[in-house]
Amino acid sequence: MKTKSLFVCMMLVGLASCSGSKEEPFTGFDENTSTNTRQTDVEYPFYYFKGEKIGIELSDTKSYVLFREKDKEVLLNNLSERGVVFYEQHIRPFLQTQVSKKGDGYDKYIDCLWLEVDLNYKELNELPEVIYASPFVKASENGEWFPMTNKCYVHYYGDWDTLSKIVSDYNVEILGELASFENNYVILCTKESKGHALEVANALYETHLFAASQADFLDGMGD
Repeated sequence: MKTKSLFVCMMLVGLASCSGSKEEPFTGFDENTSTNTRQTDVEYPFYYFKGEKIGIELSDTKSYVLFREKDKEVLLNNLSERGVVFYEQHIRPFLQTQVSKKGDGYDKYIDCLWLEVDLNYKELNELPEVIYASPFVKASENGEWFPMTNKCYVHYYGDWDTLSKIVSDYNVEILGELASFENNYVILCTKESKGHALEVANALYETHLFAASQADFLDGMGD
């Protein structure tokens, strides 16, 4: 089964919040997500949707790991020796995003793969073969866990050079401007960034320089 981004469409809906969109925020991945999570005073972890904090959960034991294909054997052997459970059948390629303008990060990860691993993302980020690791997320107590990638989607009305300067403070790069969606950009995180994609997305939004900023979660992790 192909993976698909759950937040690409939701991101674009959020970006259009000033246009009176009637869409609802991303709920879970699960239709039973409590409306109690839609509070402006909700504590982290959360993501922003139309200025509201929408509560989610982060896994302490399940992570999504980005690595280069040439390092696959070394990484899997390393995990096996440590007795760490991973799901080789769920290895997926890095999904390149269609953009109208390419940033410095556009070609850096085309040879990379994603792997689902049962270990805290912070421990995985200590491994030299790992480019980036982040926790799985879910939107309700009984909901399904979904992986978080290293992408953030942001809506920014300023110029490219200013955006580059802003995001450089977070040790992230611009993949590019989304094709057919002017002023919408994809930002890429690594383990050297100031947090995983959710943390970076929230931090960027809280600068009040962005109309919207959200991390990217994936759906469709089955075979």
